Amino acid sequence: VYQDYIIRTGERDELHAYLKNLGIETLKNDYRFPDDLSKPQRTVLLEKETLRLPCHDVLTDEEASHVIQAINDFYE
Repeated sequence: VYQDYIIRTGERDELHAYLKNLGIETLKNDYRFPDDLSKPQRTVLLEKETLRLPCHDVLTDEEASHVIQAINDFYE
């Protein structure tokens, strides 16, 4: 099952914006909790540092390589 490929980075918002600018769709994580429960501290931290990358059964090798190269370029 192809669903999520999640990475952790201290520059999540910047990387998200950079990839979006290149036409690469990503999702920021937001773990839902019932209103009457508070989120555990670790969950709050991970929400701020994780990003979901494209991952599905019709993603071509070329598209995956494009995402990888874009992330490498961001960190250079």
